Amino acid sequence: MLAVLNIGSSSAKFALFADPHSALARGQIFPRPENAACALECRVADEKETAQWPAPNGEWQNGFFQWAESRLPQNKLRAVGHRIVHGGESFRAPAVLDDKALDILDSIAPLAPLHLPPAIRAVRQVAKAKPELIQVGCFDTAFHAAIPPQRRQFALPRQFAKDGILRYGFHGLSYENIAEQAPKVFGEKIAAGKIIALHLGNGASGCGIHNGKSRATTMGMTALDGLVMGTRCGALDPGVVLHLIRARGISPEETEEILTRKSGLLGLSGVSADMRELHKSGAPDAKLALTVFCESAARHAAALACDIGGMDALAFTGGIGENNPDIRRDICAKLEFMGVKISDDANNAGGPNIADKKSGAAAAVIPADEERMIARHAFKLLAARDADEI
Repeated sequence: MLAVLNIGSSSAKFALFADPHSALARGQIFPRPENAACALECRVADEKETAQWPAPNGEWQNGFFQWAESRLPQNKLRAVGHRIVHGGESFRAPAVLDDKALDILDSIAPLAPLHLPPAIRAVRQVAKAKPELIQVGCFDTAFHAAIPPQRRQFALPRQFAKDGILRYGFHGLSYENIAEQAPKVFGEKIAAGKIIALHLGNGASGCGIHNGKSRATTMGMTALDGLVMGTRCGALDPGVVLHLIRARGISPEETEEILTRKSGLLGLSGVSADMRELHKSGAPDAKLALTVFCESAARHAAALACDIGGMDALAFTGGIGENNPDIRRDICAKLEFMGVKISDDANNAGGPNIADKKSGAAAAVIPADEERMIARHAFKLLAARDADEI
Protein backbone atom coordinates (compact mmCIF):
# COMPACT_ATOMS: atom_id res chain seq x y z
CA MET A 1 0.00 0.00 0.00
CA LEU A 2 1.07 3.54 -0.77
CA ALA A 3 0.17 6.63 1.25
CA VAL A 4 0.06 9.97 -0.60
CA LEU A 5 0.56 13.23 1.28
CA ASN A 6 -0.37 16.48 -0.44
CA ILE A 7 0.76 19.28 1.86
CA GLY A 8 -0.46 22.53 0.31
CA SER A 9 -0.34 26.19 1.29
CA SER A 10 -3.75 25.95 2.96
CA SER A 11 -4.49 22.22 3.33
CA ALA A 12 -3.07 18.79 4.16
CA LYS A 13 -4.73 16.08 2.07
CA PHE A 14 -3.95 12.38 1.98
CA ALA A 15 -4.95 9.23 0.11
CA LEU A 16 -4.20 5.52 0.41
CA PHE A 17 -3.68 3.38 -2.68
CA ALA A 18 -3.30 -0.39 -3.11
CA ASP A 19 -2.70 0.15 -6.87
CA PRO A 20 -2.11 3.15 -9.14
CA HIS A 21 -5.70 3.40 -10.33
CA SER A 22 -8.09 4.07 -7.46
CA ALA A 23 -7.83 5.23 -3.86
CA LEU A 24 -8.87 3.07 -0.93
CA ALA A 25 -9.32 6.18 1.22
CA ARG A 26 -9.13 9.94 0.76
CA GLY A 27 -9.32 12.71 3.29
CA GLN A 28 -7.79 15.67 5.08
CA ILE A 29 -5.62 16.00 8.16
CA PHE A 30 -6.28 18.86 10.57
CA PRO A 31 -3.49 19.66 13.04
CA ARG A 32 -4.83 21.26 16.23
CA PRO A 33 -1.91 23.03 17.90
CA GLU A 34 -4.11 24.48 20.64
CA ASN A 35 -4.55 21.04 22.25
CA ALA A 36 -1.55 19.19 20.75
CA ALA A 37 -3.82 16.91 18.78
CA CYS A 38 -4.58 16.01 15.19
CA ALA A 39 -7.87 15.11 13.53
CA LEU A 40 -8.65 13.29 10.33
CA GLU A 41 -11.72 13.22 8.11
CA CYS A 42 -11.95 10.86 5.17
CA ARG A 43 -13.99 8.45 3.12
CA VAL A 44 -13.19 4.73 3.16
CA ALA A 45 -15.21 2.59 0.73
CA ASP A 46 -17.79 5.42 0.45
CA GLU A 47 -18.19 5.57 4.23
CA LYS A 48 -17.33 8.74 6.12
CA GLU A 49 -14.84 8.27 8.92
CA THR A 50 -13.19 10.50 11.51
CA ALA A 51 -10.31 9.99 13.91
CA GLN A 52 -8.28 11.98 16.41
CA TRP A 53 -4.99 11.34 18.16
CA PRO A 54 -2.33 13.15 20.21
CA ALA A 55 0.22 15.15 18.23
CA PRO A 56 2.84 16.56 20.63
CA ASN A 57 5.08 19.18 19.01
CA GLY A 58 2.94 18.99 15.89
CA GLU A 59 4.16 15.49 15.01
CA TRP A 60 1.00 13.93 13.61
CA GLN A 61 2.59 11.15 11.52
CA ASN A 62 2.69 8.42 14.21
CA GLY A 63 -1.04 8.63 14.79
CA PHE A 64 -1.78 8.82 11.09
CA PHE A 65 0.18 5.67 10.24
CA GLN A 66 -1.31 3.79 13.17
CA TRP A 67 -4.76 4.70 11.92
CA ALA A 68 -3.94 3.75 8.32
CA GLU A 69 -2.44 0.37 9.16
CA SER A 70 -5.13 -0.58 11.67
CA ARG A 71 -7.95 0.54 9.39
CA LEU A 72 -6.58 -1.20 6.31
CA PRO A 73 -4.51 -4.08 7.76
CA GLN A 74 -4.75 -6.23 4.64
CA ASN A 75 -2.53 -3.76 2.81
CA LYS A 76 0.92 -3.29 4.31
CA LEU A 77 2.28 0.20 3.87
CA ARG A 78 5.43 0.27 1.76
CA ALA A 79 5.96 3.84 0.65
CA VAL A 80 4.81 7.45 0.87
CA GLY A 81 4.40 9.71 -2.14
CA HIS A 82 4.66 13.46 -1.60
CA ARG A 83 3.58 16.43 -3.66
CA ILE A 84 6.61 18.73 -3.77
CA VAL A 85 5.80 22.09 -5.29
CA HIS A 86 9.26 23.17 -6.45
CA GLY A 87 12.02 20.96 -7.80
CA GLY A 88 14.20 23.71 -9.25
CA GLU A 89 16.58 22.57 -11.98
CA SER A 90 17.55 19.47 -10.00
CA PHE A 91 14.30 17.47 -10.16
CA ARG A 92 12.61 17.01 -13.53
CA ALA A 93 11.07 13.64 -12.68
CA PRO A 94 9.87 11.82 -9.53
CA ALA A 95 12.71 10.97 -7.16
CA VAL A 96 13.39 9.13 -3.92
CA LEU A 97 13.60 11.65 -1.09
CA ASP A 98 16.83 10.66 0.63
CA ASP A 99 19.09 12.94 2.68
CA LYS A 100 20.82 14.31 -0.44
CA ALA A 101 17.50 15.18 -2.06
CA LEU A 102 16.30 16.91 1.10
CA ASP A 103 19.49 18.98 1.27
CA ILE A 104 18.83 20.19 -2.28
CA LEU A 105 15.22 21.02 -1.41
CA ASP A 106 16.37 22.94 1.65
CA SER A 107 18.60 25.05 -0.59
CA ILE A 108 15.71 26.04 -2.89
CA ALA A 109 13.07 26.45 -0.17
CA PRO A 110 13.12 30.29 -0.53
CA LEU A 111 11.68 29.84 -4.04
CA ALA A 112 8.43 28.49 -2.55
CA PRO A 113 8.30 29.73 1.04
CA LEU A 114 4.63 28.83 1.57
CA HIS A 115 4.95 25.26 0.31
CA LEU A 116 8.43 23.75 0.48
CA PRO A 117 9.19 24.15 4.21
CA PRO A 118 6.02 22.32 5.37
CA ALA A 119 6.50 19.60 2.72
CA ILE A 120 10.15 19.07 3.70
CA ARG A 121 9.15 18.99 7.36
CA ALA A 122 6.54 16.32 6.61
CA VAL A 123 9.12 14.17 4.80
CA ARG A 124 11.48 14.36 7.78
CA GLN A 125 8.68 13.60 10.23
CA VAL A 126 7.67 10.54 8.20
CA ALA A 127 11.29 9.37 8.17
CA LYS A 128 11.37 9.71 11.95
CA ALA A 129 8.06 7.89 12.45
CA LYS A 130 8.54 5.16 9.82
CA PRO A 131 12.18 5.00 8.70
CA GLU A 132 11.56 1.76 6.77
CA LEU A 133 9.24 3.47 4.27
CA ILE A 134 10.47 4.60 0.86
CA GLN A 135 9.55 8.24 0.28
CA VAL A 136 8.98 9.51 -3.27
CA GLY A 137 8.76 13.16 -4.28
CA CYS A 138 6.60 14.19 -7.24
CA PHE A 139 7.34 17.73 -8.37
CA ASP A 140 4.84 20.28 -9.66
CA THR A 141 7.58 21.90 -11.73
CA ALA A 142 8.44 18.69 -13.61
CA PHE A 143 5.48 18.87 -16.04
CA HIS A 144 6.71 22.28 -17.21
CA ALA A 145 10.35 21.26 -17.74
CA ALA A 146 9.92 21.05 -21.53
CA ILE A 147 8.62 24.61 -21.97
CA PRO A 148 10.64 26.32 -24.77
CA PRO A 149 13.56 28.53 -23.66
CA GLN A 150 11.92 31.76 -24.81
CA ARG A 151 9.10 31.15 -22.31
CA ARG A 152 11.37 30.04 -19.48
CA GLN A 153 13.80 32.95 -19.46
CA PHE A 154 13.20 36.40 -18.01
CA ALA A 155 14.52 39.49 -19.79
CA LEU A 156 17.39 39.81 -17.32
CA PRO A 157 21.16 39.64 -17.85
CA ARG A 158 22.13 36.17 -19.06
CA GLN A 159 24.09 35.18 -15.97
CA PHE A 160 20.90 35.13 -13.90
CA ALA A 161 19.39 32.41 -16.08
CA LYS A 162 22.58 30.39 -15.63
CA ASP A 163 22.09 30.75 -11.88
CA GLY A 164 18.63 29.17 -12.13
CA ILE A 165 16.50 32.33 -12.18
CA LEU A 166 13.98 30.97 -14.66
CA ARG A 167 10.26 30.40 -15.11
CA TYR A 168 9.49 26.99 -13.61
CA GLY A 169 5.70 26.91 -13.38
CA PHE A 170 3.57 25.07 -10.83
CA HIS A 171 0.39 23.00 -10.42
CA GLY A 172 2.09 20.59 -12.80
CA LEU A 173 0.50 17.46 -11.31
CA SER A 174 -2.93 19.02 -11.78
CA TYR A 175 -2.17 19.93 -15.40
CA GLU A 176 -0.73 16.50 -16.06
CA ASN A 177 -4.04 15.07 -14.85
CA ILE A 178 -5.90 17.31 -17.31
CA ALA A 179 -3.68 16.16 -20.18
CA GLU A 180 -4.35 12.55 -19.21
CA GLN A 181 -8.13 13.01 -18.84
CA ALA A 182 -8.50 15.14 -22.00
CA PRO A 183 -9.07 12.25 -24.48
CA LYS A 184 -12.04 11.01 -22.43
CA VAL A 185 -13.48 14.49 -21.92
CA PHE A 186 -12.78 16.17 -25.26
CA GLY A 187 -12.00 13.31 -27.61
CA GLU A 188 -8.64 12.30 -29.07
CA LYS A 189 -8.46 15.04 -31.71
CA ILE A 190 -8.97 17.97 -29.35
CA ALA A 191 -6.81 16.32 -26.66
CA ALA A 192 -3.92 16.33 -29.14
CA GLY A 193 -4.58 19.99 -29.89
CA LYS A 194 -4.27 23.18 -27.87
CA ILE A 195 -5.83 23.26 -24.41
CA ILE A 196 -5.81 26.25 -22.08
CA ALA A 197 -6.13 24.93 -18.53
CA LEU A 198 -6.95 27.08 -15.51
CA HIS A 199 -6.24 25.70 -12.04
CA LEU A 200 -8.27 28.01 -9.82
CA GLY A 201 -8.01 27.66 -6.05
CA ASN A 202 -6.35 29.48 -3.18
CA GLY A 203 -3.35 29.22 -5.49
CA ALA A 204 -4.25 29.86 -9.14
CA SER A 205 -2.43 29.55 -12.44
CA GLY A 206 -2.87 28.77 -16.11
CA CYS A 207 -1.13 26.40 -18.50
CA GLY A 208 -1.00 26.14 -22.28
CA ILE A 209 -0.98 22.44 -23.19
CA HIS A 210 -0.25 21.26 -26.74
CA ASN A 211 -0.32 17.58 -27.64
CA GLY A 212 -0.39 16.66 -23.95
CA LYS A 213 2.71 18.69 -23.04
CA SER A 214 3.11 21.96 -21.18
CA ARG A 215 4.22 24.68 -23.57
CA ALA A 216 3.50 27.82 -21.52
CA THR A 217 2.52 28.69 -17.97
CA THR A 218 1.66 31.77 -15.94
CA MET A 219 3.64 31.20 -12.75
CA GLY A 220 7.33 32.04 -12.74
CA MET A 221 10.37 31.28 -10.61
CA THR A 222 8.07 31.32 -7.60
CA ALA A 223 4.36 30.72 -7.09
CA LEU A 224 3.70 34.47 -6.77
CA ASP A 225 3.47 35.28 -10.48
CA GLY A 226 0.54 35.19 -12.87
CA LEU A 227 -3.12 35.12 -11.82
CA VAL A 228 -4.57 36.93 -8.82
CA MET A 229 -4.93 34.33 -6.02
CA GLY A 230 -6.44 33.97 -2.58
CA THR A 231 -3.73 35.85 -0.68
CA ARG A 232 -1.04 36.19 -3.37
CA CYS A 233 -0.79 39.23 -5.61
CA GLY A 234 -0.06 37.55 -8.94
CA ALA A 235 1.68 39.50 -11.71
CA LEU A 236 2.98 42.79 -10.33
CA ASP A 237 5.10 45.69 -11.57
CA PRO A 238 8.52 44.93 -10.00
CA GLY A 239 8.84 48.64 -9.37
CA VAL A 240 6.11 48.28 -6.73
CA VAL A 241 8.36 45.93 -4.76
CA LEU A 242 11.27 48.37 -4.99
CA HIS A 243 9.00 51.20 -3.88
CA LEU A 244 7.74 49.27 -0.85
CA ILE A 245 11.29 48.54 0.28
CA ARG A 246 13.01 51.83 -0.59
CA ALA A 247 10.36 54.54 -0.28
CA ARG A 248 8.13 52.98 2.38
CA GLY A 249 10.96 51.42 4.36
CA ILE A 250 9.23 48.05 4.52
CA SER A 251 11.68 45.19 5.12
CA PRO A 252 12.10 42.43 2.51
CA GLU A 253 10.60 39.96 5.00
CA GLU A 254 7.52 42.11 5.58
CA THR A 255 7.21 42.75 1.86
CA GLU A 256 7.18 38.99 1.28
CA GLU A 257 4.48 38.65 3.92
CA ILE A 258 2.38 41.31 2.18
CA LEU A 259 2.76 39.78 -1.29
CA THR A 260 2.16 36.17 -0.26
CA ARG A 261 -0.31 36.30 2.65
CA LYS A 262 -2.05 39.70 2.63
CA SER A 263 -2.70 40.40 -1.05
CA GLY A 264 -4.86 38.81 -3.76
CA LEU A 265 -8.58 38.42 -3.02
CA LEU A 266 -7.98 39.11 0.66
CA GLY A 267 -6.06 42.32 0.03
CA LEU A 268 -8.45 43.61 -2.63
CA SER A 269 -11.62 42.88 -0.70
CA GLY A 270 -10.53 43.50 2.86
CA VAL A 271 -13.07 40.78 3.63
CA SER A 272 -11.75 37.31 2.90
CA ALA A 273 -9.68 35.13 0.58
CA ASP A 274 -12.60 32.69 0.40
CA MET A 275 -14.75 32.97 -2.73
CA ARG A 276 -17.83 31.82 -0.81
CA GLU A 277 -17.50 34.69 1.64
CA LEU A 278 -16.94 37.19 -1.16
CA HIS A 279 -20.06 36.07 -3.01
CA LYS A 280 -22.10 36.45 0.20
CA SER A 281 -20.68 39.88 0.99
CA GLY A 282 -22.41 42.98 -0.24
CA ALA A 283 -19.28 45.09 0.13
CA PRO A 284 -18.21 46.95 -3.04
CA ASP A 285 -14.60 45.88 -2.53
CA ALA A 286 -15.65 42.22 -2.42
CA LYS A 287 -17.32 42.64 -5.82
CA LEU A 288 -14.21 44.42 -7.08
CA ALA A 289 -12.03 41.50 -5.94
CA LEU A 290 -14.19 39.02 -7.87
CA THR A 291 -14.04 41.17 -11.00
CA VAL A 292 -10.26 41.54 -10.80
CA PHE A 293 -9.88 37.77 -10.28
CA CYS A 294 -11.95 36.93 -13.37
CA GLU A 295 -10.26 39.55 -15.55
CA SER A 296 -6.85 38.31 -14.45
CA ALA A 297 -7.72 34.69 -15.31
CA ALA A 298 -9.19 35.63 -18.70
CA ARG A 299 -6.27 37.90 -19.61
CA HIS A 300 -3.72 35.19 -18.81
CA ALA A 301 -5.76 32.56 -20.66
CA ALA A 302 -5.71 34.74 -23.77
CA ALA A 303 -1.96 35.27 -23.41
CA LEU A 304 -1.40 31.51 -23.12
CA ALA A 305 -3.40 31.00 -26.32
CA CYS A 306 -1.10 33.51 -28.00
CA ASP A 307 1.93 31.55 -26.78
CA ILE A 308 0.72 28.17 -28.10
CA GLY A 309 -0.98 29.48 -31.24
CA GLY A 310 -4.66 29.12 -30.42
CA MET A 311 -7.17 27.36 -28.22
CA ASP A 312 -9.17 24.25 -29.08
CA ALA A 313 -10.44 23.76 -25.54
CA LEU A 314 -10.65 25.49 -22.17
CA ALA A 315 -10.43 23.38 -19.01
CA PHE A 316 -11.26 24.42 -15.44
CA THR A 317 -9.91 22.61 -12.39
CA GLY A 318 -9.10 23.29 -8.72
CA GLY A 319 -11.50 24.12 -5.89
CA ILE A 320 -12.84 27.33 -7.45
CA GLY A 321 -12.63 26.09 -11.03
CA GLU A 322 -14.65 22.97 -10.22
CA ASN A 323 -17.22 24.38 -7.81
CA ASN A 324 -17.96 27.97 -8.80
CA PRO A 325 -20.14 28.27 -11.92
CA ASP A 326 -20.37 32.07 -11.57
CA ILE A 327 -16.59 32.43 -11.84
CA ARG A 328 -16.46 30.06 -14.84
CA ARG A 329 -19.27 32.02 -16.53
CA ASP A 330 -17.60 35.39 -16.01
CA ILE A 331 -14.22 34.17 -17.25
CA CYS A 332 -15.74 32.55 -20.34
CA ALA A 333 -17.76 35.70 -21.09
CA LYS A 334 -14.49 37.61 -21.34
CA LEU A 335 -13.14 34.97 -23.74
CA GLU A 336 -16.07 34.95 -26.16
CA PHE A 337 -13.93 36.87 -28.65
CA MET A 338 -11.81 33.69 -28.85
CA GLY A 339 -14.83 31.56 -29.69
CA VAL A 340 -15.73 30.31 -26.21
CA LYS A 341 -19.45 30.14 -25.49
CA ILE A 342 -20.80 28.07 -22.64
CA SER A 343 -24.19 26.55 -21.89
CA ASP A 344 -25.65 28.07 -18.72
CA ASP A 345 -27.47 24.83 -17.88
CA ALA A 346 -24.37 22.66 -18.35
CA ASN A 347 -22.20 25.14 -16.46
CA ASN A 348 -24.62 25.34 -13.53
CA ALA A 349 -24.74 21.53 -13.44
CA GLY A 350 -20.96 21.39 -13.15
CA GLY A 351 -20.16 19.74 -16.47
CA PRO A 352 -17.99 17.95 -17.32
CA ASN A 353 -18.65 19.50 -20.75
CA ILE A 354 -19.99 23.04 -20.43
CA ALA A 355 -19.63 24.40 -23.98
CA ASP A 356 -22.68 25.55 -25.91
CA LYS A 357 -23.37 23.73 -29.16
CA LYS A 358 -22.46 26.90 -31.05
CA SER A 359 -19.14 27.35 -29.23
CA GLY A 360 -16.04 27.56 -31.36
CA ALA A 361 -13.98 25.89 -28.63
CA ALA A 362 -14.67 23.03 -26.26
CA ALA A 363 -14.94 23.80 -22.54
CA ALA A 364 -15.05 21.46 -19.57
CA VAL A 365 -14.68 21.03 -15.84
CA ILE A 366 -12.07 18.38 -14.99
CA PRO A 367 -11.71 17.57 -11.28
CA ALA A 368 -8.18 17.83 -9.94
CA ASP A 369 -6.66 14.55 -8.78
CA GLU A 370 -3.09 15.28 -7.81
CA GLU A 371 -3.09 12.36 -5.38
CA ARG A 372 -3.78 9.85 -8.16
CA MET A 373 -1.01 11.30 -10.30
CA ILE A 374 1.40 11.07 -7.35
CA ALA A 375 0.37 7.44 -6.80
CA ARG A 376 0.95 6.57 -10.45
CA HIS A 377 4.41 8.11 -10.45
CA ALA A 378 5.35 6.52 -7.13
CA PHE A 379 4.20 3.02 -8.13
CA LYS A 380 6.11 3.34 -11.40
CA LEU A 381 9.29 4.37 -9.59
CA LEU A 382 8.89 1.52 -7.08
CA ALA A 383 8.43 -0.99 -9.92
CA ALA A 384 11.62 0.29 -11.56
CA ARG A 385 13.52 -0.12 -8.27
CA ASP A 386 12.19 -3.66 -7.91
CA ALA A 387 13.28 -4.50 -11.46
CA ASP A 388 16.79 -3.21 -10.77
CA GLU A 389 17.03 -5.45 -7.72
CA ILE A 390 16.10 -8.62 -9.60
